[in-house]
Amino acid sequence: MIQRIIFLMVATTLIGACAVDGAPDPPAEPVCITDAFGAEPDFVGLTETQADELAADLGLEVREVGRDGECFAVTDDFRQDRINLEFAGAEVIAAAIY
Repeated sequence: MIQRIIFLMVATTLIGACAVDGAPDPPAEPVCITDAFGAEPDFVGLTETQADELAADLGLEVREVGRDGECFAVTDDFRQDRINLEFAGAEVIAAAIY
């Protein structure tokens, strides 16, 4: 009997933890790239494909540093040949070279 109670408690906890209310709303403001990095406004508002094409035209490598409010772990090296992009959905909401 105790085993059944424990099983039901664990199952209920796991099912509750997996419930999804839908995708989170994208952030209104960039959260991964701060003003300290020197924004690259030409990229903001572009789609992911457009940003990739612009970066290629400028000879820049693209690094995604965040998407939909989630910041990704990135290395702390400074590179002038890399553009760091943050996305909300498929739209660039922040861009910086650092």
